[in-house]
Amino acid sequence: FMPLQQALASGSEKNVECVVGLLEKHPELLRDNLGNITADKFMPLQDALKSGSEKNVERVVGLLEKHPALLEANLGNITADKFMPLQHALASGSEKNVERVVGLLERHPQ
Repeated sequence: FMPLQQALASGSEKNVECVVGLLEKHPELLRDNLGNITADKFMPLQDALKSGSEKNVERVVGLLEKHPALLEANLGNITADKFMPLQHALASGSEKNVERVVGLLERHPQ
């Protein structure tokens, strides 16, 4: 885990806000965090979706949209348990998160 993913995994919107604020002051570290893949093959978008927090998903998507290659990587990522972002959105129970991921996939087909 890198700091962004640890904050996302916590589910805390405040933690994510604080970590993102810090990382935005260090663009290279922000890019590294957005592109990180954990040992179980999670990327930041999946950690945000798994937490179920709509605000955290919006924040991560907003960051990823500024880095198209990292957005593509996050959208196409498959975890060790064979889940892709849409599956994590569906499992979260958030209709907004599902709609957000479907919209991203329509604009960025995998």
